[in-house]
Amino acid sequence: NPRPGDTVTITPKPDEGYETDTVTVTSRNSKPVKVTARPNGTYAFTQPSGSVTIAVTYSPSSPSSPSKRPGTVLLQMSQGAIGTMTR
Repeated sequence: NPRPGDTVTITPKPDEGYETDTVTVTSRNSKPVKVTARPNGTYAFTQPSGSVTIAVTYSPSSPSSPSKRPGTVLLQMSQGAIGTMTR
């Protein structure tokens, strides 16, 4: 259960042939939350007060990929609740 001030780590898992394009987090007031990309492929942010919305977009990892099928995954987190997102 992330509390305000806790560091939350996001570990995107794109399908084969895709890579993480963007990771954005917005607070319950629709204000952007600073997200830091880490060298190990994870992303981190400091939990604000209240719930957040996490959006992850994916793009083909090479220009020769047969499909240009970007995907978006939205995850809402509420304070006091923990969830797992799998694809």
